Amino acid sequence: MPNGYNDFEKPVGTGPYKIGLITDDSIICYVNEQYWGKKPKIKKGIFRFVQDTENAIELLKKDSVNIVYGIPVEEYIKLKDSLRFVIRSGVSARYIQLNTKKFPFNLILLRQALSLAINRTEIVDRVYHSLAEPANQFIPEGVIGYIPEFLPLSFNPDSAERLLKNTGKRIKIRFYYGKSFKKIASMIAEYWRRIGIEVDERNLSQKGFSRVWRKANLIVFYSHF
Repeated sequence: MPNGYNDFEKPVGTGPYKIGLITDDSIICYVNEQYWGKKPKIKKGIFRFVQDTENAIELLKKDSVNIVYGIPVEEYIKLKDSLRFVIRSGVSARYIQLNTKKFPFNLILLRQALSLAINRTEIVDRVYHSLAEPANQFIPEGVIGYIPEFLPLSFNPDSAERLLKNTGKRIKIRFYYGKSFKKIASMIAEYWRRIGIEVDERNLSQKGFSRVWRKANLIVFYSHF
C-alpha cells in the first residue's frame, strides 16, 4: 500500500475480482479483467449480509442465494436430506483459555489434568456429529504454524485424577463461557467434575462474556479461533 494512501472508499486489489459496489447489506464483485492469473468462470458475485441464521437458511431454500456460510451443525443435520451440501474442512479451532499467572492455573499438574480429563473424540461425535476432528494444538490445519508431527492429545481420566491429587490442593474453578457454547462447555465441565474438580459454570451472553474476558482473573474461558 503506498505511503499516505487513505482512500478506502474505493478499495482495489490484485485478485481475480474487483469490488463494484458496497451497500448497507451487500458487496458486489466483478471479474478483474487485469487479473494476472486464470480468469474465473463466474463473472459476478454478490455477498449479502444476513444477521440471522434462520433467514439465511430460508434464502437458501428459496434459491435466493447459492451459498450460506456458517450453518450450525444442528441445522445441517435437519437439512442434509433436503439440500445438497458440500463439506469442506475449515480453519477454526475451539480452545480453553487459562490465566496461568494466577492460582490454580499456575499449577502445571492441574493444567495437565484438565487436558487429560477431556474426551475430545466424544465431543466431536456428540456435539459436531463427527463433522470435526479432535484438536491437538492451537493452530488448526491449513494455517501457517500448524505442526503435523504433533501427536493426538490423550484422554486418560485416571491419570488426570492422580495428577490432581498430586497437586495437594482442593481445586475449585469458575468456568465462564458464551451461551452459544453451552453444550460443549457443559460436557467439559462434567469431565472435570468426574476427576474431582469443583466447577462453577457461568453461562453468559456474548456481551457479558466479553466484559468478563477483559477482566481476566481466576477463571477459565471457553472460546474459539
